[in-house]
Amino acid sequence: MSSEKPIFISYAPEDAGAAQRVAAALRESGIEARVEDTPGINLRAEIEQSALFLPLMSRHAEQRAQGNFRNEWEIAANHMDSLPRGVPFLLPIILDDTEEYGMETPPAFAGVHWIKQPDGETTPELIEEVVRLLTIPRGPVYFPPIPPGLSRPPFSTKKKGLAAMATPNKPKWLFPAVGGVTLLIFIVAGILLFGSSNEPEPAEPAALASEQSAETPIEPPPPEPEPEPEPLTDEQLLAAFEEARQAHDYAQAAELLREYLDRQSEVDPAWRFELAWVEFARDLQPEKYLAELNQLLSPDPATGEVQLTPLAYGMRRDFANQRRAIRAGGGVLRVSFDADESKQVIALTESYMDQGNWTLARHYGNQARNALTDVLSPAEVGPLVHGHFEAFLLMTRREPAAIATLDQLLNDFAEERQKTLLLLIRALIDQGEKDRALDLIYQALTEPSLLDPATVLFAPPFDQLHDHPAFRAALGPVVGIEKLESARAWLAEQKNRPGTPIY
Repeated sequence: MSSEKPIFISYAPEDAGAAQRVAAALRESGIEARVEDTPGINLRAEIEQSALFLPLMSRHAEQRAQGNFRNEWEIAANHMDSLPRGVPFLLPIILDDTEEYGMETPPAFAGVHWIKQPDGETTPELIEEVVRLLTIPRGPVYFPPIPPGLSRPPFSTKKKGLAAMATPNKPKWLFPAVGGVTLLIFIVAGILLFGSSNEPEPAEPAALASEQSAETPIEPPPPEPEPEPEPLTDEQLLAAFEEARQAHDYAQAAELLREYLDRQSEVDPAWRFELAWVEFARDLQPEKYLAELNQLLSPDPATGEVQLTPLAYGMRRDFANQRRAIRAGGGVLRVSFDADESKQVIALTESYMDQGNWTLARHYGNQARNALTDVLSPAEVGPLVHGHFEAFLLMTRREPAAIATLDQLLNDFAEERQKTLLLLIRALIDQGEKDRALDLIYQALTEPSLLDPATVLFAPPFDQLHDHPAFRAALGPVVGIEKLESARAWLAEQKNRPGTPIY
């Protein structure tokens, strides 16, 4: 059984693994299912064009009053109400011991069958139910009108048995009685026939109405339009944006952030840069991103030159201008610590690490230790941020202890693993453990994370992995082979660009 349209699986970020298992089981049965949004397609259109909508219900979903998946629920519920009666669309799946009637869901969810699949470990019952729903005719189910005076038998009426249908023994007086009644009927019929006028009696109005209603189906009244959901507040928009970004739904993230910016009378320029990067992560077109930065940045009044952000200079492998932008206060790179207000010394250290100049990386790492030891002490920022700082200093010297420290932080602070994971991937690349780095990158790009494909394809030091034999196999399914090869060609052009000073 296969459907022309894919099945849409909606889930809370914590249930991504269960969603992948459900999708895999459906695909093994020949049923197309999608877990990530299709890039460049409007979310509402994608849901409304799906064959079925499978929301995953769990404690995680119940505990999140806001989230991108709840917006998906509202869209699906509104679409279901617009479908003809009898057309299936919703099949909620319960992943744990969550009570069906205890969750806050759209009203349409209460009128459909829910099915239990613990932790997404799919059973034959789920596949059978999906197949059954897909084989139901997709057109409306038509119930003809009932003429006045008649009633439709209930659908549960049972057929009579053979014993009940057998003819009973007739009494002996039955035949004379029938003969007498028949004679009486003929007499009455003769009186009516010869004693009445030749003109036919006009039909009763009720009979005419009955005949007319039997011939012409009565159109049901159109359904009442569903009220529009309340618009999200600014805080809800930003929370939904961050959730979509970490789920790698960059099309939805860009739409949410643009809506937020359109509401503001004054916008922090940093949000404009954030929107440009999210659209870059969506499209993976570096020249388009750099052109957008040129529009956002103001040229120098004296020289007319537009100074790019340090991250943009890093993409172009123009490390001299990158450090010039850092010293001018033009921004930072990817590693930052909340307690460091200037972040300049950290950004300079990482710039030399990106370039591979480990002598100066150690020098600026020592400067960072002298300047920030008190500011980033455990008493001031807690053990996690302090641990990140200590691991970063070890990374500037490419010491194996950096990897051990970050592995320990992953175990000790599982709820804050995203920044730790970024540092660990960087440490693995710098120390040549590329196989494990690729495994973690693939994991980060297929689960909710802070890493995005634009960073992996265009930013240092990830380009050290591009020639690895497993790079195509790991990143191809995520971003597509064509975009992967285009990124490698663009980077080769940047590295061979003449006239770029490196020191």
